[in-house]
Amino acid sequence: ENKILPKNKIFTVDEFINQTFNIFERTFFEMNLMSHALKIYTPGIQAQKSAFSQCAMMIAGRKNIISYHEIFSLKQQYQIIKSNLGLLGLDSLYDSMAYFQLYKLSRILNLTLDLSLNYIKKAMELDQDNDAWGIHYIYCCFLLGDLEAIETFLKVLLDSNKLNNLLQTFIISKSMRIYKEQEDCFISFRSTKIYPMINYVGIWLNYHYGEFVRMYKMYKN
Repeated sequence: ENKILPKNKIFTVDEFINQTFNIFERTFFEMNLMSHALKIYTPGIQAQKSAFSQCAMMIAGRKNIISYHEIFSLKQQYQIIKSNLGLLGLDSLYDSMAYFQLYKLSRILNLTLDLSLNYIKKAMELDQDNDAWGIHYIYCCFLLGDLEAIETFLKVLLDSNKLNNLLQTFIISKSMRIYKEQEDCFISFRSTKIYPMINYVGIWLNYHYGEFVRMYKMYKN
């Protein structure tokens, strides 16, 4: 059932593709199919366009992509996503991303931190293996000043042998510093109370960024 435009027919790539294709063949097929479109609507990052869409445009040999950031304001994007949560009955990973987008937009739009926290917690609930969501959850707790929640969360990761996954997510993005704001909360952490898990992550990050003096000071604490 078409729940977006009931009077029109919306097709998915699965209706055209050879189901025996491997992931590489499927990727090329999708890009080639997209290249025939009059317009490719792409998420991108603000004014940027996605690399996948850019490849399709190069195959087409003409400019046929447009980012939804050029169509909808940030407030409109927030309202659209919020109003259509779960409408299409997609996999939980898609819903998780939708809640993450609400989290991200809520921060940009300067909505309440409690609301942002609820969104990121819902995203984590729907995609429990996404360490990036955990990083944003921690950051939101830092902004709220809820250090106990961070300490508890990190301890759970340690006990379940998942802490290293979170730390490696920081390092994977090291060159671009995607999580600079989040990292800075750990790197410059100071508290009169003892939070061993937060200090451990701070020491670890300082070591990997070559901040040995700061690392030593945190270690002494």
